[in-house]
Amino acid sequence: MRFYGKADYTLRALGAYYRPLPPPPDTEKLEEQGGDGGDYWDDGNSFSGTRKIFIGLTENAIGFVKFMYVQNDSVIFGDDHGSKTLSDVQEFTLSDPAEYLTSVEGAYDDKSGVITMLRVTTSNKNSRAFGFSTTSTFTLHKDGHKIVGFHGKSSYMLHQIGVHVLPIP
Repeated sequence: MRFYGKADYTLRALGAYYRPLPPPPDTEKLEEQGGDGGDYWDDGNSFSGTRKIFIGLTENAIGFVKFMYVQNDSVIFGDDHGSKTLSDVQEFTLSDPAEYLTSVEGAYDDKSGVITMLRVTTSNKNSRAFGFSTTSTFTLHKDGHKIVGFHGKSSYMLHQIGVHVLPIP
């Protein structure tokens, strides 16, 4: 931005030359990973970040997930994905407003088709493993990007999970 104007001993006129801000970058959808089964869901990609993750654990799988998102200064809760009634609910909170998710690791059972473990990495820390690992594992991550939304497949359990990413400014 540049300014122009007219002045002698006092400012008599002031104007500015400016150009519009570039449009925000588009989000990218990283394909969901996990086993077979379940119905498709998508919380969307219009969020600026994730603040909290609720993970429901059963004896042998991730029973459900739910996400608390941030959009501008508002908090928005996604839907429950899976069955909350069967689950012991654990929470992972991003403590700093400037903190953001960078990756999701997971494991799934090839026979039952359900996700058995999730772990997230943020710009500041790593979560503990929620659930237990199996031989079939995956990582959802893209260098230079942050996770701003989730999608996947679920029934009474979580079968697949994927992410929407946005370039880090």
